[in-house]
Amino acid sequence: MKLIGNVTIFTLVLLISACDFRRVVVNKPINPEHVEFINPGLTPLTEVVKELGSPDEVSGASDYLVFRYHFKSAKFFRINFGHIFRIWSPVSPPMSLGNSESGTDIFLVAFDSNWIVLNHGFSYHNDTKNVEFLPF
Repeated sequence: MKLIGNVTIFTLVLLISACDFRRVVVNKPINPEHVEFINPGLTPLTEVVKELGSPDEVSGASDYLVFRYHFKSAKFFRINFGHIFRIWSPVSPPMSLGNSESGTDIFLVAFDSNWIVLNHGFSYHNDTKNVEFLPF
């Protein structure tokens, strides 16, 4: 009986507190299916730009060129227990717990001096796809 009471109180606290779930995506994510058209030694720079668009960053020297496509996925969770005080108080102090994960992933394409793809690959940040429900 005591467990049911505790669960009920916890559920009520969650219902009247302010919860916030957000996902932010910067640039269109590139996955391996998007780059199947690239064949090292055959695919020209123009085809890469046509399919993926202009890169976010370009670097290189006289005998090579590197395109970097940045994409970011961030997820946030926050619960504000101070929101409960709005029921009987004109002031609601912030008492927030939260969790977030963010990271920039990069797709790199290297070209030779004739602007033909030499190699390509992904550089992933820590797994930003999973955010735990609990903020701790």
